[in-house]
Amino acid sequence: MKFTSIDTASVEENESNNPEDELISSSANYQGDWTLLLRERMLDPVTKERFIKQRDEAMPAMLTGKSNGLLDRSEEFKQHYQDQIDHYEDRVNHIFSMTGMGLAGRYAQSPISLGEGDIDKPGIVFSDAIKGDGMPLTAHQKNIVESHEKGHGLRDFHSLLDKTEIRSVVDFKELDELTKERRIAEGGFRTQRFVPGYLSKPDEIIERMSQFKNYFGMKASDIFTKKHLDYVRQHYVADIGLDNGVNDLLRCVTPSTEEAFLYVINKYPI
Repeated sequence: MKFTSIDTASVEENESNNPEDELISSSANYQGDWTLLLRERMLDPVTKERFIKQRDEAMPAMLTGKSNGLLDRSEEFKQHYQDQIDHYEDRVNHIFSMTGMGLAGRYAQSPISLGEGDIDKPGIVFSDAIKGDGMPLTAHQKNIVESHEKGHGLRDFHSLLDKTEIRSVVDFKELDELTKERRIAEGGFRTQRFVPGYLSKPDEIIERMSQFKNYFGMKASDIFTKKHLDYVRQHYVADIGLDNGVNDLLRCVTPSTEEAFLYVINKYPI
């Protein structure tokens, strides 16, 4: 797949002289409200334009007609994306109008799952959410989860075009190696929060990209460059203190897929 729409190479050339390194460092580990930051980006005309353009490009690869709601999935029909375009602001405002909160067990989930989100829903943060080491989340970490789950409410990916494009950021050879290592470490059983299929889901890739943009406090028009990606690799998890699959994804973004990663994070309405 060839990536031509976003010219990140020219951005990198301009950064080579380097006060920008300091700007990246100083903008990192944004301590403001990540949910409000995401809302600001989504209501920006730049993001709305990207959303409409991406949905328009993706719809021809979807089913025509209407779902009967019983034997097929309405999300796979063009009308699903068209409705998102037609009601863009209303959907965004609804998703940010509230956030659910409660014990994970109330939603038939484990506290280590952190939260729950689905298309067109405001999202839920588990009040008893814990990290892999069993420690409860801080208020800031719960805010990060809240933003992540609201992202699931805003966008989903069911067209062959966008699914293929987003998955191109994952080096599947590296994912296979990572999976083998985890299975050996776990004695053949899945005892940790690692599911290979989860890591390659377009929705989950995009929401971690949204986390990276939030980490730098990015506005809708800001460009995410390779230098941002390199900085994230070194600092994100240490700064945030919460690794919801971030390091696993970053490991699977290799030199052979970095170009795809930068293309997708700057093209899509994130």
